[in-house]
Amino acid sequence: IYGGTILNVFGGSNSQGTIGGTINVTVDSSQGTGCPMNIGNVYGGGNMAPSNAGNLNIVCTGNGGHIDNIFGGANQADITGDIDLKINGGDIGNVFGGNNQSGEISGNIEVTVGDNPNNCETFKIENVYGGGNLAAYGHGNDYPQVNIVSGEITEGVYGGGYGESAVITGNPQVTVTGGTIGSIYGGGNAAAVTGNTVVSVENATVTEAIYGGSFSRASSKRSRSSTADACPHAGYIRPSSSSRQTSPSVSKKLSVSSTFTPLKTRLSV
Repeated sequence: IYGGTILNVFGGSNSQGTIGGTINVTVDSSQGTGCPMNIGNVYGGGNMAPSNAGNLNIVCTGNGGHIDNIFGGANQADITGDIDLKINGGDIGNVFGGNNQSGEISGNIEVTVGDNPNNCETFKIENVYGGGNLAAYGHGNDYPQVNIVSGEITEGVYGGGYGESAVITGNPQVTVTGGTIGSIYGGGNAAAVTGNTVVSVENATVTEAIYGGSFSRASSKRSRSSTADACPHAGYIRPSSSSRQTSPSVSKKLSVSSTFTPLKTRLSV
């Protein structure tokens, strides 16, 4: 995709037609002719038809371009195989490693932001989720994995999903080695995690706070741990002047309203 105004982009099929081969989706305005890029949703998989996992690579949205939401998986369909989602530039609302509404993912989820940045005019994302929007993820093991190397995430980075139904059964891993981020959560927004959460941060600027658990009332049902490198260049964490009381906004998504309760987590430095 090099440009244009598009509501939805699917790497897979609509309602029928399984794709058993490799799916590659690349969004890169720098390869086009200067046509503005404005996209609602980008999916590595299909709408309602099952498919293999797609390789989704977001390179650049161009000057004034924007993508509302990116999903490594499908809208409401099953995904077979590992999801590999890479973001290296652009102006983006929300990034989800998993599915949107429903569907199972049988493989691992890995979301990487900024490991190969380019000369894109803008590199800014509101929220990054290892899990899905409303869809649960239960492959287990040490996934989803969210890796932040560079770029600006204005709101939050989450190892888990967004809505209450986007429960993670597994051990989310959030690794931050650079960039500027609002807040970091080992768990989800309103989504619980059944498993362990691990957060590792170094060489990054965190403007709000780091939590081993989730943002709102959902939380990890096992252990939560957070670590930060104690070296002089480990990064900067600015103390928040007041507790945030409202959930980060998600464009064109189900609103989840809840009261924020500070989590008791252990941060070793």
